[in-house]
Amino acid sequence: MTPTTSADIERLHRALDKRPHEQMLRLLLADAYEEAGDESAAECLRWMAKKDRHPLELKGVWPSGNWQWWNPEQYNLAEPQYNHLPPSLWYQLQNAGDESIDLAKRYRTRREAEEALFATWKVARAKGWIPE
Repeated sequence: MTPTTSADIERLHRALDKRPHEQMLRLLLADAYEEAGDESAAECLRWMAKKDRHPLELKGVWPSGNWQWWNPEQYNLAEPQYNHLPPSLWYQLQNAGDESIDLAKRYRTRREAEEALFATWKVARAKGWIPE
């Protein structure tokens, strides 16, 4: 097996940009991150795939960012939940948007939204948080 390169990771991110709901791509990306030595991002991506989680894109709604993670405590759980995160993670996420709101954390790109989750995941796991 050939070692993973940053080009492999970039290629998988571009594929996910086109198909953000495709969890098999997320699992391949998890393998690539693991091979590149980023165990935390790999673990987060595998959790996302298992729980069918990815940020929601709302095109053209907010100038500060259209990719969102939603606060599950603020939305009806009957709605699609693929962009809902556990509250313990959601409240720690950095918001890339201009607005500070309790409903959603917004980002300019899917990758930015997922990388914000990777960073939060790493801190939460270091503090002893255990994924559901």
